[in-house]
Amino acid sequence: MTGHDLWSVLLSRTADGAERVLRDSTPARRMRTGLVSASERCAAGLAAAGVSPGDVVCHFSPNDAEVVVTMLALVRLGAVECPVNAGLRGHQLAHVLRHSGATTLVADARLTDRLLDVLPEAPDIERVILRGEGEVPPGPRVVPYDD
Repeated sequence: MTGHDLWSVLLSRTADGAERVLRDSTPARRMRTGLVSASERCAAGLAAAGVSPGDVVCHFSPNDAEVVVTMLALVRLGAVECPVNAGLRGHQLAHVLRHSGATTLVADARLTDRLLDVLPEAPDIERVILRGEGEVPPGPRVVPYDD
């Protein structure tokens, strides 16, 4: 990609000071170059699962280092992230999923208990990309998230 898109900005800033730590939120400290590499791998996986440029993707996850990887992977693909508050449940969660315009949901497996009841109320969600291990929601095609 060329120009002044967000991915290009990330790459240009990564070239200088790649040894600096972005954030030490996990035992394995993620460096800038590692972040780019992880985001590239995640983007390839999302593309293989059917995510395309311009697609809206709901992202239902607590704040952790993997959120950044997934966010940047979506930027890399040219998809539109619709972050979903990890505190939502029931009708509020169903409302966001139903009205987001998303066909894909990337979800943290720790939150699948909240999805089991609401996915039937969000018929446009065609695929769920599940990060981690948890109960597989019924209905849409579930794809494991593998960084």
